[in-house]
Amino acid sequence: MASRQVSYDDDQAYILNRPILDQLTLHGPGGPRGTTTFTVLNSVLVDTGADYTQLDIAAAAYVGLDPVASGRRVRVATAGGVVPLHELDVDLEFLGRRVQATVHFGAGAVPLLGRQGLFRAVSAAGFETSEWLQQWYAPAAPAGSGGARPRHADAARREDRDAAVRAWLAETRQAYGDDRELLRLLAESFGGRTLGGVAI
Repeated sequence: MASRQVSYDDDQAYILNRPILDQLTLHGPGGPRGTTTFTVLNSVLVDTGADYTQLDIAAAAYVGLDPVASGRRVRVATAGGVVPLHELDVDLEFLGRRVQATVHFGAGAVPLLGRQGLFRAVSAAGFETSEWLQQWYAPAAPAGSGGARPRHADAARREDRDAAVRAWLAETRQAYGDDRELLRLLAESFGGRTLGGVAI
């Protein structure tokens, strides 16, 4: 099986030069004409900021999949607002790998490869991606929670992260001095008044 390339040139402005997958194939049981594959060429945006892959619902029908009848209806928050889509676990093929991934289907949906599909392909190639996934810390404690924030499931990882933040903070202070306003803004971006256990 030939390998596939993701085209991207970081010498160009990002907004005009996005990472595009040259080929993504959707597999299904067979559409009205017995077609079991639908391939999107040179137009699948690789979007690591999206949790899931997104495809036009017409592609599903073409290969005999019916996300409306057999999928789950979801509402997805996008930069353009909340969009109703249909979610279905399907077989995808890209970058020389065939994986099962969750896809959001919608009428006229812009084709994009989300993080879950990309991680599945990377895992199929022999890389362990589970350690890349960590609990996300909300920017602020929920109202009525008494200031409690969710705790990381693995305290050792949190300690390692805090040590890395402390080292980074020391380098930042050395480079910028003890700029209290800068440090306060950095702390707020981490959701509290401390960075790596260091009070700001």
